[in-house]
Amino acid sequence: MEWVKCSERLPKYDSCVLVCNLKGWMGVTKALFHSHYNVFVLDNPNLKYSLTLECTHWCQIPDLPKIDEDQMDKKIKKIEAKEKSALKDTKELLKMDKKRDKVCEMGAKMMKKKKIHESSI
Repeated sequence: MEWVKCSERLPKYDSCVLVCNLKGWMGVTKALFHSHYNVFVLDNPNLKYSLTLECTHWCQIPDLPKIDEDQMDKKIKKIEAKEKSALKDTKELLKMDKKRDKVCEMGAKMMKKKKIHESSI
């Protein structure tokens, strides 16, 4: 990945490149280069301002790494299995919580009956 001076060569129109201006600002942008104005314009609707300052250098963005799809599928299946297991564990914990709540409720009723019985003696 090498930086190219804009004065030496410009990227192809509408290609994705890294750009750097005179102030050292760097960002990834679609290089919508307008030769009449000698500027790159950010193709990003989330940004308020376009990079319209003179860019001094640009650089091609490297290709993404190749991904082994079989290996990726195995990883996805492994993650899905973990999620299923976690969901099953969560459901079991919820059942246990409900049983615990019932036992606590029964215990509280028994204690209340015992106090009433003791007070009547």
